[in-house]
Parts: sequence; structure tokens; C-alpha cells
Amino acid sequence: MRAWLFTILHNQHCNDLRRTMRGGLSVDLDQAPPVSVRSNAIAALELRDLERAINRLPEDQRTVVLLIGLEGMRYDRVAAILNVPIGTVRSRLARGRAELRRLMSAGQAVQAQQAFAPGLGPVTVRQRAA
Repeated sequence: MRAWLFTILHNQHCNDLRRTMRGGLSVDLDQAPPVSVRSNAIAALELRDLERAINRLPEDQRTVVLLIGLEGMRYDRVAAILNVPIGTVRSRLARGRAELRRLMSAGQAVQAQQAFAPGLGPVTVRQRAA
């Protein structure tokens, strides 16, 4: 009799485990552990958008923006490397930064438009003629 009862209890326990694994485990929100891992998807998307915007800059502006903004070089050093006057470096940097701001804000406008009206499709941004 004892062996028979243990067999029944064992089988019932196995069935309960299988049912729990199949259906999942429900936990009240009060008892749920806090999420400790933060998503870095937004930062990755912003970097992707920035890279795309930088690649859309004209070559001369892109070079100056990368040398000064990314490499941290001084204006006079960049002017010597590119063999142009410092004023030209400053002008290209200002135009490049302005264009990056425009491209990034246009990208945010597209994202906002898609978030609030997803059925309308993407908004096209007119490119300046080079």
C-alpha cells in the first residue's frame, strides 16, 4: 500500500511540474523581482542614426567634423593636415554641425510621425543638391 501511494504522489508531482512548465508560472506584480538589466536599444539606434547622418555629409565637412569632433584635434592641426586655412576649417565645421543637427532633427521628426501615425508610412526628407 505504501509503495502504491508513493507512486501516485510521484506521478502527480511530475504532472504538476509538466503543467507548470507548459503553462508558465504566474507571479503577482508585487512579488515579481525588479528588472535589473536596462535596454540600450535607444542608444544603439541614436548611434546608428548619427552614423547615417555623418555619412550623408559632404566629404569636406565630414572630414572636419570627424577630425575635430571624434579625434579631438585642434583647428590649426586639422588645417595643416587638410592644407586649408583655419577659417575654412571653422566654416566647414559650422556647416557640418548645422547639417548634422538638421539631419538628426529630421530623423526624430520621422520617428515621431511614425509613432503617432504608423499607417501613413515614412516621411521623405528632401536632400540638398550638392
